[in-house]
Amino acid sequence: MSSGVKIGSLIVVHFVEQQLEGWEFDRPHWPLHITIVPWFTIADEEAAIRSLERIARQTTQMTLHVGDVEEFGTNEDVPVNTIVNQKQVKKLHEELIETLSDTDTAFDEQGFIGQKFMAHITRHKADDRHSNAGEKILVRNYHLVRLIDATTCRVEREFNFAGVV
Repeated sequence: MSSGVKIGSLIVVHFVEQQLEGWEFDRPHWPLHITIVPWFTIADEEAAIRSLERIARQTTQMTLHVGDVEEFGTNEDVPVNTIVNQKQVKKLHEELIETLSDTDTAFDEQGFIGQKFMAHITRHKADDRHSNAGEKILVRNYHLVRLIDATTCRVEREFNFAGVV
């Protein structure tokens, strides 16, 4: 766990492998996903949820293209697949960061937001789960996930984009 991430922190992701609200998983074994807003804490969670709902309703689905493998992380030792066409997902990231900033949000990982944000899919070494360069990913929603204890995450809410039922 990153040193700045606290129990109760939230994160906004798009799951490559669809997940259901309420599902819990071990933090080391995340389903394949694209982080849209890295870990954060917030004083007014209900206001944040209303903002996440509003932005989702204003967002149209997007198709992202999986790129090559690169090494991310502090030591550049975390294999990821980059996202080739970053424009739409970066715009969504920026809208969410701006809106959440208006609701007294503390971002736990400042080094991964704003201009430093780079959409990607982490490759799982332990069980060899990964996306492949050239794949297309249809993004029609995002999820709010909570760190409920040191090793467990729970999918709290799904937010569908405009026109998605």
